[in-house]
Amino acid sequence: MAPALEVDSSIATHSTNDLKQPKSARPTNILHRTPWQPPVAVAAEGIYIDLEDGRRLIDAVGGAAVACLGNSHPTVMQTIKAQVDKVSYVYNMQLSNEPAEALAKRLVDTSNGAFALVGFASGGSEAMEGVIKAARQYFYEIGQTQRNKFIARQLSFHGNTLGTLSLAYHPTRRAPYAAVLDTDHFHHVSPAYAKRFQKPEETEEDYVERLRAELEAKFIELGPDTVIGFVAETVVGATTGVVPAPKGYFKAMKSVCDKYGALFILDEVMSGMGRMGTLHAWQSFGDNVAPDIQAVAKGLGGGYASIGAVLMSKKIADGIRDNAGLWKHGHTYQGSCLRIYKAHPLACAASLAVQDVIEQENLLENIRLQGNYLRQLLEEGLTGPNSLASPYVFDIRGGGGFWAVEFEFGPNNIFKGSSFAMLVQAKALENGLIVMGMVGGANIEGTKGDHIIFAPAYNVTKEEVRKIVDVFVRSVEDVLREYNSLLISNQRASKLSCFRKIGDPKGSQSPNLDVFETRLLPGGRESFLRDFLTWQVFHTCNLAYLTLPDSTRKSSTWLGVPMQAKFSQWAVFRGNTPSTRISLLGRYFTLVTLPCRTVQESQVHGWECQCKPNSVNGLYLEAILLLLVSRYKFSE
Repeated sequence: MAPALEVDSSIATHSTNDLKQPKSARPTNILHRTPWQPPVAVAAEGIYIDLEDGRRLIDAVGGAAVACLGNSHPTVMQTIKAQVDKVSYVYNMQLSNEPAEALAKRLVDTSNGAFALVGFASGGSEAMEGVIKAARQYFYEIGQTQRNKFIARQLSFHGNTLGTLSLAYHPTRRAPYAAVLDTDHFHHVSPAYAKRFQKPEETEEDYVERLRAELEAKFIELGPDTVIGFVAETVVGATTGVVPAPKGYFKAMKSVCDKYGALFILDEVMSGMGRMGTLHAWQSFGDNVAPDIQAVAKGLGGGYASIGAVLMSKKIADGIRDNAGLWKHGHTYQGSCLRIYKAHPLACAASLAVQDVIEQENLLENIRLQGNYLRQLLEEGLTGPNSLASPYVFDIRGGGGFWAVEFEFGPNNIFKGSSFAMLVQAKALENGLIVMGMVGGANIEGTKGDHIIFAPAYNVTKEEVRKIVDVFVRSVEDVLREYNSLLISNQRASKLSCFRKIGDPKGSQSPNLDVFETRLLPGGRESFLRDFLTWQVFHTCNLAYLTLPDSTRKSSTWLGVPMQAKFSQWAVFRGNTPSTRISLLGRYFTLVTLPCRTVQESQVHGWECQCKPNSVNGLYLEAILLLLVSRYKFSE
């Protein structure tokens, strides 16, 4: 198989820097979380954010799946202002407050009996730390003190504290702290990611059973009576990019926990509180299996306040309440005692208002509808027959208001030295759209994979969804075109290692031409299309034609050109300026991938040719691509 085309590292670095650096940056004393200085927001309303340089952005991901109502919702703002006038702060070891009591009651009452008590935190990482401590305290209180181990999953993320980094397995985020992470009490099993890790011969049921058996084996390896619980994200968020588990998975995992007396624990910091279209993600994407303990955050306060919560089932509540009678955990701004809920009054007031708006405006139904529309538009824009991105789209997945597009570039990634997801994120920002690009979710080592996450506000409109997809698809194609242009300017087709020079075409009447050949073997479609065709290397050529082996010819002509003998006839295309070539990428890509499919509405007009295919999917047949590389340029 021909080797892939690779972008020179100098090209990749140059392009990445151009995309990620802001046009102008003010001095800053903040140690940012990005290798570049982010633009400064000065105002926001709904899903729109205004920058200090005058640009307006569309936020398609709610920050990090946080802003479930967008910014400046009048009901929430008024509630916060009113609470400031009443009580802005009390310390949770001394006093409780009305908003905290009301919010905790709301979370219990809307759980359909799943939860009995609530503890508050200041965010998702704190909530997951609270989960770890509550789970351990439960067994401490009921006398099973030998239980001191947790089992979680590879390719997971549960927070950025040392405890939650130990619990999770996000290779990139763990790397700087690996030497100080706890590997004695935190253990891991395989992720539930069927599209990547289910074996070809396995059914969905077989795959789930394999994962169930692996979890049970881990229990036995560690000692079943030493395991506190199994922890998982109901829908994996940033690590792999909105990956739900296969049907029956959570039911199977809980059966193992129940068998050995351990706890079944869910992390819904990102996927919960309506993000998947139901209040709790396990109600729609987790086999409707309620956990013993659950963490929520992001969508709880919607970005109007920093807040998270630990939701505890009656079993956990009784175990702690009947013994110590209090949760031995808490912080200055958030916390809980098992008899009296305590948390920051402003945060709880804001969160209660957010939940009221979601219910009163029927936003869970809206985000289910708009989420399906988002999926439809993404599929049309990214996987259609004329899409530049189509050969690279590995998956479009999600539900409710949580979606991701994963891209796959094969073993020889032409973005070597760069991340396609981060380039797209930067280009989208340049084009006025905020999305979340993440890498490393395609293998256990975290060394490959590119995905983009969408998490719009629950009150997003149909027109806003269309704007989001339009800008996103344009941004993806902008990055593909930019890299193509850089590739063309640095590597000539006559020097590409994936081509074998075979001489001049028989019967050619055009001077100064070389012919290069490459072969598409059965089963090699993805590699060939990714490595060559979609990168438009033939834009360095002024003449091009394509013929088929005799065994694959469906007719004696293609695009009106006789195909009686290899090399004797060819379709000819007029040379264009580089800028024109870039604008015609979609047309040319369509053209050269057509040989083994039927062609509709094809026409030949002298030197120019246009065509529309019915599909290029499933192209596994052999084909010969011949490029006539001109040593001169046609006059326009």
